[in-house]
Amino acid sequence: MFVRGGVYRVIKEAMGGALAKFSVSPLMFDYILQSAAIFERLCEHLNEIKSRRQNS
Repeated sequence: MFVRGGVYRVIKEAMGGALAKFSVSPLMFDYILQSAAIFERLCEHLNEIKSRRQNS
């Protein structure tokens, strides 16, 4: 499992594998939500550019 900053590895060494997965899962969820929001914003910008080109 990849998490920025090596959070998973540090927690796994300190508290064990099961607790590490439980602790890192909110970080992964947040990362997924941010990625979806960025993708949505990108699509909005592309649609705006497309509509401006069609109106020109």
